[in-house]
Order: sequence, then C-alpha cells, then structure tokens
Amino acid sequence: MIIYNSEDIVVHYESGDTNYVIVTFMGIGEENNSETEYFLKGYCLKHKISCIGFTSKKRSWYTSSYMKNALKKALSIITQNYQHSIGIGFSAGGFAAIYYAKSLNLDCVFSFAPSFKIDIEYYKSKYNLSSNHINHFNSIWRGNFNKNESIEKKTIVLFDPYNLTDKLMKEELIRFFEEKPRNNNLLFIPIFYALHLIPLSFRRSDIYHEMIYFSLGRITFDKLKEKISYVRRHNITNIYHRLRLGHRQHPLLTYRVLKSNFWKNPKIQKSKKI
Repeated sequence: MIIYNSEDIVVHYESGDTNYVIVTFMGIGEENNSETEYFLKGYCLKHKISCIGFTSKKRSWYTSSYMKNALKKALSIITQNYQHSIGIGFSAGGFAAIYYAKSLNLDCVFSFAPSFKIDIEYYKSKYNLSSNHINHFNSIWRGNFNKNESIEKKTIVLFDPYNLTDKLMKEELIRFFEEKPRNNNLLFIPIFYALHLIPLSFRRSDIYHEMIYFSLGRITFDKLKEKISYVRRHNITNIYHRLRLGHRQHPLLTYRVLKSNFWKNPKIQKSKKI
C-alpha cells in the first residue's frame, strides 16, 4: 500500500512476518511505475519480508523537498514496529540509501552501483576520458553528498570493476570519505560483468537473505562475499555478459560453455522481474 504520495516521491509499505524491515530505493528509469512498483517488491512479498519502498516520479535523485515528509512517514513505521532496519538501493537509489541511512536510522546499507555527482575532471587524465565522455556525464543531473557527510552505518557498496562509471563512483566514495570519522564502515564487493545493472546478476537467487543475515550479525563479511560470488558466477545474465565481453580472449572456454549442458540447469534460467 502507498503511505505517502506527492508530486515526486512515493513511499510504499507492506508488513510481513519479520521483526526487521527492508527499506528500498528504486533506481532511475521506473518513474512511470512509481505508484505500482518498488525495488524488491516481488522478493519481499514472496518471502513475507516487511518492506518500505521509496520510488520517484521524477529523476530527482531523491533530493526533492518532498523527501522530508516521506522520511518522517517511513521512520515512524520503522521505530514503532521493527527491531532492525536494512537499506538497499540501486543506482540513484544506491546513493539515496547511503545518503538517508542516518535519517532513517538504518542498521546496515547495501548500495548497488550508486550513482551521484562527482568531479569528473579530477579523473580526466587518470582514465584518459574524452571530451564526449565528460560532456555526457555532466549532462545528467545527479544528487551529491554534503561536505560534512560521514558514513556512520555499515555500508556495503556493490559495483562492477569493469564498468567505468561504477569504478569512478567507487573511487570517489573512497576519496570523499577517506578522511571522515569511522570510514571503516565503508566496504566494497566487486560484481564482475554486471555492467552497472547489479540486480540482474542476482535474479532467481536468495542472496538478499544472505545480506539480511550479515546485517543481523549471523554471517561474516567474508562469508557474504563468498555467497555473492557464487550467485554471480552462476547467473545467466552475468554469464552472457562474461562470454560476450571475453570471447575474444578466451574462445575455447566460450565454446566449451556453449556446447555443455550448463544452460539446461533450471537454476540458471532466465527469470521474471524481481
């Protein structure tokens, strides 16, 4: 159900059977579905997990004036009903999950390929960025962190090291927060061959449960990374990108994979939208 609806921000809420709540932030591109869908809706409903889902009708990067009241609504539900709260967001939503972690009193944050404003000129010479690349990057308005921002909650950033934008965002997070207090709360997990679209590498898996277990202190960070790596390597979309990007360097391996019965495994078939 919708508990807050404005000209921009929409907040959904579905109670489940859990003493914790997942707070999600949708990425850009789903503005037309902001009143009907939210990030991880299907997963949370299927597993009866309580979820608060933030969506946006505009590409405002969750920075519009409507966020103030939206946050109040969500925080009231969190504090009155749940012992633990976990934030998960993708792209612009990944930025929002980090940005509003303190305001929502989140215990842990998972930020999938966060996208935010950076000083792209700083990386121009390091990565030999073309003028076209810089102009394209600057043409997209993004939210940005405040100068006094600090990461006080355990924050796990998932990114594709082979995707330039993801790589730049990771470096900027380290550069921005490296001198801030308690920056050891910032952790990174590489999701190779995701091409920025991290959630697609997790389809038809229960990896979000592993993230929850980590947030609740039931598994270690190393165990979480191991679980995520396994899921990623057996995901059909991730395998496709791996073969498409690496077939020239590894033609024999690509041939063997395509000729094997690997594709008949029901665990790695294409899935419905999460």
